[in-house]
Amino acid sequence: MQKQLTDLQMETLITFIRMKKVRFYDVQLEIADHFATAIEEKWQQDPQLPFEETMIQFYGDFGDEGFKQLMKAKARLVHKKWLSNTLQHFGTFFTWPKALILVMLILIFHQFLSLVQKPEFIFRWCAGIIILMAIGMSIFLFLKKPTSKPIMIYDYSYAILINTFNLGGMAFTYFTNWLIYQFFMPYGGAEWGMAIYLSLCMLFFYCTIIHVSLENYRDFQKMYASFPRFSQD
Repeated sequence: MQKQLTDLQMETLITFIRMKKVRFYDVQLEIADHFATAIEEKWQQDPQLPFEETMIQFYGDFGDEGFKQLMKAKARLVHKKWLSNTLQHFGTFFTWPKALILVMLILIFHQFLSLVQKPEFIFRWCAGIIILMAIGMSIFLFLKKPTSKPIMIYDYSYAILINTFNLGGMAFTYFTNWLIYQFFMPYGGAEWGMAIYLSLCMLFFYCTIIHVSLENYRDFQKMYASFPRFSQD
């Protein structure tokens, strides 16, 4: 039977990696997994090798500069995994039932726009919804972080959420007059054009702020649930 690292040895490995100035927890886990695989491969050849000596020897094979390169490579790997999952969650949102929701939104917005004298009010109302969604999700992610340790992609996701909020503010607030009076009004069909634009934007920002953020959060929960020995602070 192949010899494997114990929970205590994995904790020792994580602590050792953290002492080497690897700040982010998710990157620590990736490097620890890399080290653990290498150590267990050495144990296949000689099961009597001491764990601590094998760990230090493996680190020595890299050297300080090599370890920094490994850290950067693992950070890129973590980011690549997160980006792949994010794009997948974004894509799974836009299924055929969302087309029906889009049509309903267009009809509702068109009705509202046909009743109001100043369509910019509808734009600013949508901006308020986006702001409330972003603030609510920001508070949720801040309070529900799976661990108090720094997590690179969790922090990155939080930054993306804030940038999405800013993009929403620009789309619905700063560009309102230009969109309405310089883009929609001169070309006719303004109410339908504005209704389609608002509907598409609302679905996009809901997907980005709520759906994708929640799916990524569930991914974080699953990730750290699979590492129960590391989940305690």
